[in-house]
Amino acid sequence: MSIIQTVNKSQFIDNLLGDDYASWTYEEAGALFDYYEDYSDSTGEDVELDRVALRCEWTRADSIGEVIEDYEDIESLDDLHDYAQVIELDNGALLFTAFGINP
Repeated sequence: MSIIQTVNKSQFIDNLLGDDYASWTYEEAGALFDYYEDYSDSTGEDVELDRVALRCEWTRADSIGEVIEDYEDIESLDDLHDYAQVIELDNGALLFTAFGINP
């Protein structure tokens, strides 16, 4: 049995910001909500809010330059988009899924 609760953007952000083991900013948490809401709308699938999974799945970088320094397979933002799901934030920071990228 599972219990489903629908959350709004504010509740989603509060949940992520309340995670003592992550350091999400308000902007990052909001961007993740928008990403998953768009995903759910486009696929028709519900998305489970699991802040531990989100913390493990997503990586943050201040810029594409930081990503290029840290990952040998990445030479540009286009490369990162080829390897990962990417959320570009207004301040130039990036959230991305780092699965399959060689550090």
